[in-house]
Amino acid sequence: MPSLINCTINRLDDILDNTLVRRNVPAAHLVYGIPLTINASMHVVMLSLQKLLKLGHPMIGSTFSNCMLEAIRGQGKEIYWRDNFQCPTEEQYDHMILQKTGHMFKLLVSLMSLFSTNKTDYSHLATLLGCIGRMVKYRHKSNILRQRTTDISLKKQCVLLLEELGSLQYTKNKILQLERTIRIEIENFGGNPELSSLLDELASNI
Repeated sequence: MPSLINCTINRLDDILDNTLVRRNVPAAHLVYGIPLTINASMHVVMLSLQKLLKLGHPMIGSTFSNCMLEAIRGQGKEIYWRDNFQCPTEEQYDHMILQKTGHMFKLLVSLMSLFSTNKTDYSHLATLLGCIGRMVKYRHKSNILRQRTTDISLKKQCVLLLEELGSLQYTKNKILQLERTIRIEIENFGGNPELSSLLDELASNI
């Protein structure tokens, strides 16, 4: 189920961001066309919901729809800023990331908690993990500013400007700060060696 939802979100992201390559292969909409890719993505979303509803929990439908709506709203904000050449405040950007990616992680944890005897609220930790994952991805791609160009020299110039202005270093510091916050959250829940190990690997690649 998580892989189905993640795959769907990635396909739609690629269309909305005009992505050409996904993990070193052509983006799905370039191979199969935008209409078929959108239709297939919507089919997977509804198929996921259908499978979840079969589990019979009274809260599962609202849990799924609420998190998906937040993710869609976050994506909408990013598209609006990009298409209207508006630079959001840091607070606005953080909230967008929380909506777009954090709620997808929250969805997975929330769905599992519905059927678990452990009723500890891990939603905040889940959203933080989603946020740090997205921020690291953006920093590695150096596309904090989405460009509608295939001109490599222009993209390199953009990256140089970001470096000169300290934007990339600021982003790195922000990620490291978020990483420390996540570690505190993990310790507050009694520790988790596997999750801490993942954070170690993430921090080493920043």
